[in-house]
Amino acid sequence: MQAIKTIFSLIRINENTMPNKNEQRVIRISELMNIIGTSRSSVWRWVKDGDFPAPLMLGPNSVGWLASEVYEWLENRPRVK
Repeated sequence: MQAIKTIFSLIRINENTMPNKNEQRVIRISELMNIIGTSRSSVWRWVKDGDFPAPLMLGPNSVGWLASEVYEWLENRPRVK
């Protein structure tokens, strides 16, 4: 949970608006890029390489990620020493 608080503090979202890490909300790519602080191409490269959760197909031309999977991925990232 501390990792999530740290990430959200970096993007200036306070604890009162921080989503529940267990919620089954779908995050679209633009919100995902803001949460993890990376580019669209990096997200897709990580998905292709198996380093990031695969998205859900929402329709023929849209995808999204489960919030719980994204936050779990963030919590399991290695720490910089």
